[in-house]
Amino acid sequence: MKVQGTKCKVQSTKFVIEENKIFFILIFNKYNFMEGRMSFSKFEDIKAWQKARELNKSIYLHSSDGNFKKDYSLKDQLQRASVSVMLNIAEGFDSGINQSFLNFLRYSFRSTSEVKSIIYIALDLNYISEEQFNFLLKELESVRNLIYGLIRYFKDKSTK
Repeated sequence: MKVQGTKCKVQSTKFVIEENKIFFILIFNKYNFMEGRMSFSKFEDIKAWQKARELNKSIYLHSSDGNFKKDYSLKDQLQRASVSVMLNIAEGFDSGINQSFLNFLRYSFRSTSEVKSIIYIALDLNYISEEQFNFLLKELESVRNLIYGLIRYFKDKSTK
């Protein structure tokens, strides 16, 4: 990253709450220059939550057709796991505490693993087509990557 024409490395980061807004602050080593605030004032601002919401809609759509909708326990488990991804991001964010948010992000990430396993089962039972499976898997991997990025960020912060 260039700051005033000079290359700078990120020295550290801060997680600050001001007036009910959460800021991620990057601190650069050159003159201890601060910039790059990424503001989340509500959980709806978090890209991982937004993508989890899209995934949830897709899960509900694809699990409400054909034989899938008749397998109540598998459908219910898939839908609950998908909802859990969103809910854990929101609940962790609203805690306002780094370690708590990190824990809830981990719960959310584990719920994506549950969703992934269930969509494999749905494919194997021919409840969804290969095309539907690939679509859901692509959406799911996008959510997983975003959550994992947040986990790494907060994990790195907690070790400093």
